[in-house]
Amino acid sequence: MLTVAMATAAAPSYFPLYKSGKRFFADGGVWANNPVMIGLVDALVCYGLERRQVHILSLGTGDTEIRFTENQIVHGGLVDWYEIISSAMHLQSQNAMGQAGLLIGRDQLLRLNAPPMPDDPIALDDYNRSKSELPTIAAQLVSEHGQEMQRRFFFEEAAPYKAFYGPRALIEAE
Repeated sequence: MLTVAMATAAAPSYFPLYKSGKRFFADGGVWANNPVMIGLVDALVCYGLERRQVHILSLGTGDTEIRFTENQIVHGGLVDWYEIISSAMHLQSQNAMGQAGLLIGRDQLLRLNAPPMPDDPIALDDYNRSKSELPTIAAQLVSEHGQEMQRRFFFEEAAPYKAFYGPRALIEAE
């Protein structure tokens, strides 16, 4: 568990790579900022599902607007494109959603995301601001999309979760 946690926290723009044995790990967001296609492929291949059997509720973590500077448009190069990684992550996310929609049908897919905060986005490590602002954003998304989520994903009561590990598993085993 420690290796998994350290590997997924190894976001190169914030933290160094994590070394375990002879292998180095970086956060999956480096290449799959939006993991919708990874989950979809796993569902289709590992569980043998047909495409129309899959319904996806994709919860985003918020977007930022992509803005290109005049120098990026005209010149390019490392100096002008240094900060473009966030744009690449955004574009990867859009592409993953587009691919998933093509595979299972756009009517089988719902993406909820916080609106762009172009002037003052919440920093990744800003816990206090996240705690203050994100519940309101989540409530707004539920207000706007709650009926659709209920209709498409929460239409029947799920069986109670059976814990396999931890204190709940011990209690349930007694």
